[in-house]
Amino acid sequence: MNLRSWREYIIIISIVLLVLGLVFLVFSFYGIFDSSASPDFISTFNKAVGDWIYWIFVLSIAIFLAGLYYTYDTIKKSREFFKYLNSDSKSKFISKLKDLEILADKLGPRHREMLEDKKKEWKVH
Repeated sequence: MNLRSWREYIIIISIVLLVLGLVFLVFSFYGIFDSSASPDFISTFNKAVGDWIYWIFVLSIAIFLAGLYYTYDTIKKSREFFKYLNSDSKSKFISKLKDLEILADKLGPRHREMLEDKKKEWKVH
């Protein structure tokens, strides 16, 4: 599987990173700052990892922020792509064609196919 096919799943991967980062952030936060108020399953996790909880806290912040960034970035690019793709006039479509090609490359093969279909519809090559 090459890089282009992975781009198709970036939104799923980024949401998974976002959720995992948030879960481990909550677990490690309770382990570091307020272990007396934490539920039993969180206390069990924190006792199992011991002093590694500080590293888990730092890594969970990084994973959460990476997931948040890529989720936001992908949604923003997708909205922009569909805004340009579904323009009402051919002249607007042609004026944004370069931007559409860049966005299609960043979003994956499915978006590239949608762009090619729209180009055929408008008879632009």
